[in-house]
Amino acid sequence: MRGRRSRRACATGDIASHCSREVALPPTVVIDVGRIEGRGFAVVEANAAWAAGICGCDPDAVLRAVARTCVPTSSLDDITRRWARAASLAIE
Repeated sequence: MRGRRSRRACATGDIASHCSREVALPPTVVIDVGRIEGRGFAVVEANAAWAAGICGCDPDAVLRAVARTCVPTSSLDDITRRWARAASLAIE
C-alpha cells in the first residue's frame, strides 16, 4: 500500500533515525535492521548505498543516494570529506 508504512517498517525506520542521532554516519548509508526474537529490533549492519539492494525502497531515492556517493572529492564539504576514501584500481 503506497503512502502507508507497515508497523514493522515504522519500527525499523525509527531505529535508523535513532542511529543517525546517536552515532556518526556517512551522508549516505544503508542500515540493515532485523528483529531478535524476545528482544525486538536491532541494527544488523551498515553498508555503502551503492552496495545495497533496493529492497522495496523508493527507486528515485535510492538513485539519489547512490549518486551522492559518486562525486569528485573536490566537491565535498569538510563534514563529508572525512568519510571519503580514495579510489584505487588493482590492475597488474
